[in-house]
Amino acid sequence: MIGSYGYVAQRLNPERILAVGWGPDVLNMPFKSLFHKVFFKKVIKNIDRFVVDSNNMKKILVNFGVEENKIAVFPYGPQESFLIFPDKNTFKKPVRLVSHRKLEKEYGPFTILDALKELWKEGIKVYFTFASFGSLENVIKRRIEDWGLVGKVSLTGYLEEQDLIDTLLAHDFYISASFYDSTSVSLLEAMSVGLYPIVSDVEANLEWVKDGENGLIFRKGDKESLKRAILRALSMTDKEFKRAILNNYRLVKDTGKFKDNVLKTIESIS
Repeated sequence: MIGSYGYVAQRLNPERILAVGWGPDVLNMPFKSLFHKVFFKKVIKNIDRFVVDSNNMKKILVNFGVEENKIAVFPYGPQESFLIFPDKNTFKKPVRLVSHRKLEKEYGPFTILDALKELWKEGIKVYFTFASFGSLENVIKRRIEDWGLVGKVSLTGYLEEQDLIDTLLAHDFYISASFYDSTSVSLLEAMSVGLYPIVSDVEANLEWVKDGENGLIFRKGDKESLKRAILRALSMTDKEFKRAILNNYRLVKDTGKFKDNVLKTIESIS
């Protein structure tokens, strides 16, 4: 965390301090209480350089008084193993959707379940996989059972990298229902293996996904908005689908690779 580790670093009296921030470091922690806000502001005053992975994080740091020229923005995207050219012309039916965000409240798993429940009630057969784990896993399992979604919604639990890649490749659409986010590595991983993204309207997602062009946007926390987005996705032509997934693959390959952006981070402090 920028606040806590930044404080510890300052106590060591280094010549310079570089702080590398992830989403919760900037988007959540400083706003937990007045104490957190004051503490965060005090710590960042004495940090020389910042590296963050989205422009919305940069904006918040600037609002806290950090000079823009002290902030570098590099998305920490997928490993090379996720860059698999999407050699497909259409999406399979029955439709399969997946998310590999952690099963935590901030990532909106219940918004997804609510939307899926409504789609099945209307006779629209879509199958969904939570390719992840988290503190809400048992709660979600019970809800799947109570709502009659067994066999329609599944959970994998924790997956090793190759198992995750194989799972993603078995699907065509990716959903992220997060309530706040920086650049999501999960989103870039999904885009790099040819999944069409359907994501909530948090600022960082809008930096990567343009509604109706290379993905679809829905209102965070809004099951009806998500349901409509899924229906829009299902009405796409093969040409629209293929163009979007190819453009997304190229976008991640050109700008979002993990190795390239780590090297940029190192260069930014030299």
